[in-house]
Amino acid sequence: MDDADDGTHVRAPTLDDLARICESLNRSQARYLLIGGFAVIAHGGGRTTKDIDFLIDSSPENVAASKQTLIRTKKTVRPSDQIDREFLAALIREEQDAR
Repeated sequence: MDDADDGTHVRAPTLDDLARICESLNRSQARYLLIGGFAVIAHGGGRTTKDIDFLIDSSPENVAASKQTLIRTKKTVRPSDQIDREFLAALIREEQDAR
């Protein structure tokens, strides 16, 4: 939104976006806390934010999301997400080759 490489494909997150993410986390029984700007908004603060911030329980059973799952979260048109997808795909190939 304010960064030079954001382009026209970037928009501010909405409350609907937040609700969809939280619903997915809740279905997975993930342990997390909403922090950052949206947490302030949830308490009645009048502000805007460029992202949705979560504090995630880092225990192994809570963060067992796979590389494939992470790739799915990176399916955007942002150049940085494309780089991340390629990196993760290469890791998956290396792991498969090592077997």
